[in-house]
Amino acid sequence: MKKNFPKIGGFTLFFVISRLSTRITQAKQQITKLMKGGVILLLPLFFFSCESSNSENDKPLPPKKNGHYLGGYLSEVDTIENSYTSNSFHYITMKGKIVNKGNLFEQTAKLCGDTSYFSFQESLIALSDTIHSIHITCNRDFDINHKTNEYLDDIVSLNFISFCEFINTNYENLQNNTKEKSITEINDITLSFIDPTLGIRFLKTPINKGEYIFTLSITYNNEKKQEIRLNVDFK
Repeated sequence: MKKNFPKIGGFTLFFVISRLSTRITQAKQQITKLMKGGVILLLPLFFFSCESSNSENDKPLPPKKNGHYLGGYLSEVDTIENSYTSNSFHYITMKGKIVNKGNLFEQTAKLCGDTSYFSFQESLIALSDTIHSIHITCNRDFDINHKTNEYLDDIVSLNFISFCEFINTNYENLQNNTKEKSITEINDITLSFIDPTLGIRFLKTPINKGEYIFTLSITYNNEKKQEIRLNVDFK
């Protein structure tokens, strides 16, 4: 049986195709607008991401805390020498073998706790021997309380730089490195990892003017003892 389809006139077909084309054009325009809007919305995110990335790259890298503050250790004191006089201090310097690399250096740094500084102070040297005691005497009567060859520890102070406190406080108290204590007070504490240069200051003047010869003796924990003479002219 043959079906009868409705006949479509030429004008009607043209009208249908025209409407369909218009709808397709409108749909394309909507899609274009949505795409543009999406790009515009994404642009700030893109630039923000780039800026964040650049700012992260511009930030300085955190320091590597695997270094040493001290550049070396005076492992063996051979001599003690007079250095200079300044502001009523008479400075002496311990000299000897310096270890600044190798296993012994690393072992001493670990013993000192100096293993996490972010740079390297090559010029800083510390005495690795611990000072057990210090005493000072004179070749003549200093005053009525301090006779010839008697200890003057209570009237003589020692100026020294101790690196221990700075290192043991995570490298935060650098200004507290320099200390001054009477020799009597120093003998009550342990002097370790100090600067090899010491300053000696007399807290009192002798009863008589003139030249005095003092003997400063230092005993280390290994029972090694060293002496140095100081000639001081009290005017």
